[in-house]
Amino acid sequence: MKILHIWDYGGDSYLLANYQKKLGHEVDAVKRMGFDPYKVGEFYGYKKLRTLTSREFYVRMLLKSRNYDIVHVHGLVKLIPKLRKFYPKKKIILHYHGQDVRNTPADERPKIEKMANYVLISTPDLKEFSPNATYIPNPIDIEHFKHEKPKTSKAFTLVQRNNPFEVVDSFLKENKIKLEFDVIKTKDKPILYKDMPNFLSQYGLFIDIKCHADCKAVVKAMSNLGRQALARGLTVLNYDLKYLKGFPEEHNPENVGKEMMKIYEKL
Repeated sequence: MKILHIWDYGGDSYLLANYQKKLGHEVDAVKRMGFDPYKVGEFYGYKKLRTLTSREFYVRMLLKSRNYDIVHVHGLVKLIPKLRKFYPKKKIILHYHGQDVRNTPADERPKIEKMANYVLISTPDLKEFSPNATYIPNPIDIEHFKHEKPKTSKAFTLVQRNNPFEVVDSFLKENKIKLEFDVIKTKDKPILYKDMPNFLSQYGLFIDIKCHADCKAVVKAMSNLGRQALARGLTVLNYDLKYLKGFPEEHNPENVGKEMMKIYEKL
């Protein structure tokens, strides 16, 4: 089977691609240069395309898709109609990861989803936006984020462009949660994926609270970093203000990969 993964969120497509390669399939995973500040693709040995514009990237993906049996599109919703127009019989999967489905107008979603052979969501909360989609857990590299016993109880939260510190701080205060924690800002200096396990080892608790792009509400889903922290042995304080411990095996890449192959075989 020839499988093409287009785009990536936090290593999901690269991990799936690697698992599928082990099964003997011909697989590639592609992302545009400049959109991987954490160098996840580089860590897994995948090249990023040097393209000047999103239009050029789309054209190259349309051409590349010709040689594959299954095209698995991660988040690039606008690519689906173009793929279907060029390849009426191509097996296409649309995989939502968060802002992609939230930012797609509600009246457009059903039309675009009908153009895909299968629609997936990476977190259960996205059912609100795509009720008929199938939930597939995000895979977490448990070899890279190898479990170890925390050496400290120190806490931290991660602040990114779309997740200002004020959101986390006010949410904790509103719910009378008193914690001392480090605020890690990654906008100007991202923590590379290869270095993330060692970074996590400096802490015992990760505060996994983030907001939507408009920051009007807290996202009711765990982040990939939250799951990576659990794999590494940390405790995670989630959006529900629950302290979580232990890695959920549904995110084991082998388990996710097996479920994904079952879907491919249905197409």
